[in-house]
Amino acid sequence: MDSFIDVEEVDFDTVVKMLRMAYSFEAWDQITEISDSLHKRVQSVYENTLNPLRAVPVPNLERPLVYYYGYTLLMKGLALKKLKKFSEAKDCILQYANLSWFEELDKAGEQEVKEYRFRSRAELFGIELLSGNTRVLGDYILFLQQHPQELLPGMLNILESANAHNMDIHVTLHMFLQSIWNLPPHILTQPDIIGSMYFHSFLDELLQYIMNKEEHGTAVDIILKILDVLKQVENLKVFKKTVAAFEMMREQATEAQIGKFRSILISYLKEDMHSDDELVLAKTKVSSSASVC
Repeated sequence: MDSFIDVEEVDFDTVVKMLRMAYSFEAWDQITEISDSLHKRVQSVYENTLNPLRAVPVPNLERPLVYYYGYTLLMKGLALKKLKKFSEAKDCILQYANLSWFEELDKAGEQEVKEYRFRSRAELFGIELLSGNTRVLGDYILFLQQHPQELLPGMLNILESANAHNMDIHVTLHMFLQSIWNLPPHILTQPDIIGSMYFHSFLDELLQYIMNKEEHGTAVDIILKILDVLKQVENLKVFKKTVAAFEMMREQATEAQIGKFRSILISYLKEDMHSDDELVLAKTKVSSSASVC
């Protein structure tokens, strides 16, 4: 997404999908622009619903109007966080932290307000930590223990903060790392664009942290685990970095670790060969069918 797309005539739900796609392309500036544009449109619709004299039809929406109001602020905040504009990101978070002022909320709308209130708590912890306020780490850890569904994005925030501010999070990392490895495969490979990017970014930040902070033997073990997990999530960029990281630490690796590294790479090769064989077989069947016809 090289340039800003005019979304004025696009329906709200399609714009939501566009924002998610822009996130996958890491198009942070475009996300802020699209979010602002959609936010103005949502605000206009909301004001029209409160004024019975305005005969403006409400657009057909898949979700309550408050969802789109909050979503524009959520996505803009996420983009600003990636741009390291933490103060502006915090302003966005505080705006969707309490949307109970939204009038004419039904049960579905009230649930959206509740979800955004919870999301704001999680995001505020991340923003504070990324801003260098390490005093919130203890409360953040407690929050993650109470809400394990936030463990992956939470540990991503903690790792990013550790790498940015030279923090030692050895205890925190090993408190939660096994829980992340034990996450169900459908979470690690979830089709949701933002969710899958959390895990890819987590692996990337984890690799950076262990190379700088962890004892060599532990670092190599984690590198091997990342390589093993990558067979499920298939991220070539992180795979290349992880293989390079192992090679940088090969001299510190034990024979057992080197053997495991070789075994993992062989398993990758076998899977690729198997995939190639299946492709050739499929092409052969298609060719045979065409000949019969």
